[in-house]
Amino acid sequence: YSLKTMSMTEADGYYRTLGRTYTLDGGKLACDWPASGIELTADCKGSVLMTITSNMDGAILTVEVDGVVIYDSFTVYKGTRTYIVASGLDEGVHTVKILNKRGYSKNISINNIEFYGELKAYTDDRPYIEIVGDSITSGAENGDVSDGTFDGSMGSDSRKSYAYMTVDTLGVDYSICSNGGMAISFKKNENGAVVDSDTNIFSLMYPYQSRSRDTSLMYEPTRIPDLVIINLHTNDNFRWHANSSLYSKEDFDTDFEAMINTLTTNYGNNVQMLFVFGCMTNPTSNYSEMIKHTMDLVDAYKTKGYNIKRVTLTTNNGNPNGHPDVAGAALQAEELVKFI
Repeated sequence: YSLKTMSMTEADGYYRTLGRTYTLDGGKLACDWPASGIELTADCKGSVLMTITSNMDGAILTVEVDGVVIYDSFTVYKGTRTYIVASGLDEGVHTVKILNKRGYSKNISINNIEFYGELKAYTDDRPYIEIVGDSITSGAENGDVSDGTFDGSMGSDSRKSYAYMTVDTLGVDYSICSNGGMAISFKKNENGAVVDSDTNIFSLMYPYQSRSRDTSLMYEPTRIPDLVIINLHTNDNFRWHANSSLYSKEDFDTDFEAMINTLTTNYGNNVQMLFVFGCMTNPTSNYSEMIKHTMDLVDAYKTKGYNIKRVTLTTNNGNPNGHPDVAGAALQAEELVKFI
């Protein structure tokens, strides 16, 4: 076993990318989105080190070795540092998985890896699912605790969302593009004009590699997904309710159409889309109306010939702000796996 230090470019083909990742200048692998990261398998011994860059303190990773979580919350600090992500490995074949636990607001890149041994090659031989959503898809409020108890300091855990549990159960490659508060439609001011600062919507989040890192770099998918799962409409309800005199179904319909057009432009008119409903509720008076209107839109696009379906999952409001708790997200994932 000899010491290897490899850039991500040198290691290309010898690790599996997980989630929505992209390559930065210098070959660094950006893992900015929820549950994004890498998995590598090596015949190795001792320790595995990674040089990682973060834009701020407090980025959190999870580390698995041979299917066992050895670090549930591995803290990464601002700047570029080398971290021991696994140690004490016996001689033999081991699989190491690194995931961005929090996601979007923490920009992380993996720059190189260091280990004693040889990497095993990977191929893109698994089905591929893309998931687009908001805080529900990001695992909001599911924290770091295994029993689902909420601690406000814990934040979100992308591994404990219905989205990650679904793709993990299916054993597929995936991309998760989600952020708390993300919606389909724009906010408007008292004059009925679009609020320029409102960037947390599909049309201003999805097309970019990462708006929080660089608004000049566009995301260029390298694979066509076998399925695109969409879980957006909950935050549109809040916007619709708060701006009832300014917001209209026609506005929402226009932005919904733009979203569908973006997906079919990227992946072709035949791309399979699945719209998810029911994960959580909220107390605004028009929520049921909003759900019905969005369901009707999905059905209308199906009638037009689009390859789109919808499914309603079991509602769970177990966390303080009404987000699904861990048990609720797990049930939703089980239902979604059965539907798929």
